[in-house]
Amino acid sequence: MLPTVDKFLVIVITEAESRLPVEVEAARIASLLESGTADRVHLRCPDDRERCRRLLELIPAELRHRVTVHRFPELAREYGTAYHLRDGETAPDNLVCSRSCHSPADVAESTAVYHFLSPVYPSISKPGYQPTFALADLKGRLPRKSVMALGGVTPQRFMQLAGIGFAGAALLGYVWQRAEDEADFAALLTELQLMRRAAEGMHLQFITSAPDAETTASQACEAMAGGCRWVQVRMKDAPDSEVEQAVRLIAPEARRHGAVLIVDDRVELAARMPEIYGVHLGHNDMPRPEARVILGSGKIMGSTANTPEQALALAPLSDYLGVGPFRYTTTKKNLAPILGVEGLARVMTSLTAAGEFLPVVAIGGITAADIETVMRTGVTGVALSGVIIGAADPVAKTQEIIKKLHIHE
Repeated sequence: MLPTVDKFLVIVITEAESRLPVEVEAARIASLLESGTADRVHLRCPDDRERCRRLLELIPAELRHRVTVHRFPELAREYGTAYHLRDGETAPDNLVCSRSCHSPADVAESTAVYHFLSPVYPSISKPGYQPTFALADLKGRLPRKSVMALGGVTPQRFMQLAGIGFAGAALLGYVWQRAEDEADFAALLTELQLMRRAAEGMHLQFITSAPDAETTASQACEAMAGGCRWVQVRMKDAPDSEVEQAVRLIAPEARRHGAVLIVDDRVELAARMPEIYGVHLGHNDMPRPEARVILGSGKIMGSTANTPEQALALAPLSDYLGVGPFRYTTTKKNLAPILGVEGLARVMTSLTAAGEFLPVVAIGGITAADIETVMRTGVTGVALSGVIIGAADPVAKTQEIIKKLHIHE
């Protein structure tokens, strides 16, 4: 049985000694929760009970059920929040509890509702705090509904963490370093929302295959109506103006569905259009370092790879890889050698051995009947085009594929 794909959760932890006035910190917490950017906020005021109480008073009462208090169980009871356990602490009666763990074995022994596993990467807020376990040992082995990655987490790592099997991520330093300036904090909220959607939608990417804007938009909207949350607009021979028109037609539906919208190849277009989340680049497209300079750090860049060697070379320069073709496909010219199941598995083995854990989407001629076999190679998801476009009912076909991927809407 394949693992179930649920929402990718985002938790923000406050600084132990905040640099912000308490009123500003409470306003930032409320913004994180009200916007839906954060599912929960943890209040960590280890030696300041009164500041913790003041934050709880200032946070709107209707949001407090999404707050977790550290250190002070009596405040958690008084204000109706959850509680985070200290090392060795027994769960107090009648409180929903989370716990911090520092190894997979700690997680296995805990009975808390959810856990922070840390540090997953070198810590941002604690210089020198390094992981004691390898990401390779975690992939596919976590109880996905209960483990949140903590330590060195940035939004750009959300897709990787989802691919490894984390239920979500907890951020601390990355958020509060940008909390003093209101405009920078607003930009952070947008960045977090974008990367969260990318992590959640990565398991099914729909690639359009039409030369004109209207047909491209129709294809994309049918896939989104069926539940797809990641669309790549691919119009290889169309002028930029036609691609831009397609994006403008698709964007309102993408916003309504919370879908990620990227374009094939058009780096400059992606950089200047806020509706576009990023680009996918093939072998003959713009060099990745040049593309990153144009795009900036806030947009997604995917790359096509056909061999283990290509995958290893492109992994450090990309946010995700499209690996294929799985079999012959009529939707792409100049097709690379067919990989099949064995080829996909070789690429995944090479990436894992090299410690590269970015998401990988299998591409090229995949049908609904292939999905379980393809997913068992270790890829994060699949990219489909013809199987959806050519269906008698593209919406129903997309829904069928989502069921096979075990995605819960």
